[in-house]
Amino acid sequence: MKQSFLVAAASPMETVLIVAAIILMYVLVTFIPGIIPLFTGSILAIVTTWLSNRAFKKIENKQLKHKT
Repeated sequence: MKQSFLVAAASPMETVLIVAAIILMYVLVTFIPGIIPLFTGSILAIVTTWLSNRAFKKIENKQLKHKT
């Protein structure tokens, strides 16, 4: 849990974008409920994974800069 909060604090833009993606998916499902079995899980997983990977790379780059 602690690491999750540290990653969120280190990259707030990605955290906001993940929350925005979840809200957007909720709005889409509310208006078009037929897409629930087709797109919701996979699209949300792809977006969340991509944004999380960006956050991890940012943290890794910061750590590398501090080591040198």
